[in-house]
Amino acid sequence: MGFKHTATALAVAFSASIAATGADAAQVAFGDYFIHDAQTDADGSGSHGLYLNGFMPGSSYDSKRWSISKGSASVAADGLSFEAHVSHSVSPSYGFKLSAALDPIATPASGTAGPECQGNACTHISDNDIRYYNKEDDQGTPTKFATLEGTGSIAGMLINLFVNDVNDEKPAQLGLGGSWFSGNTSLEGFATWLTWEVVDNGGHTDFASSGSGDINWLLGDSSTTTTVPLPAAGWLLIAGLGGLAAMRRRGDA
Repeated sequence: MGFKHTATALAVAFSASIAATGADAAQVAFGDYFIHDAQTDADGSGSHGLYLNGFMPGSSYDSKRWSISKGSASVAADGLSFEAHVSHSVSPSYGFKLSAALDPIATPASGTAGPECQGNACTHISDNDIRYYNKEDDQGTPTKFATLEGTGSIAGMLINLFVNDVNDEKPAQLGLGGSWFSGNTSLEGFATWLTWEVVDNGGHTDFASSGSGDINWLLGDSSTTTTVPLPAAGWLLIAGLGGLAAMRRRGDA
């Protein structure tokens, strides 16, 4: 077998090995990331990463939307955590500091229900590309996964958030197409349905005490610089090609 044929065979073998080990390649890698709103209208008026149904006085759609002004997420083997500052889309003086942490509950292979996204955003996306999360106590009772701490005009207010997985069919999810919006199927994002409950109104009596909603954001660039290791198969390919090159030089000598 000539040099070109041997090199081609090695390259094919390398590609096959990557394909065999890369089934979960689209899942979000462990690390730290910046986060931003999953839905952003051209004029910015429709932006939101947090949705609190019934919280603000009035019942308009705009009154429920909160936009991420600065946020980051950490993805690790033992869970997902994120922090963000959010401001009201119509009245920016109303704001929250969001602090959250979720536990991994299962992988698709263990039988967890697949993602059922709003607007069919997850259509044609493999279950392997989605990670699932929740927050429960030892008895399986949902516990708070996030706290909203009021800033600006609602300083002093504290709100707890709980995952609402909608009859076990929509667990909190992170991954390719994790955002519920149909335009985000090719993007890495996070979404969870939630219920919220005010635990301290901080003297602000013009707001509701409980309701429903969601958190929905997309991953931005990594906030840390890491070196991605070359797979073992890559080193084997390099070594093999180097050896072939050496043999060819000997043959030409």
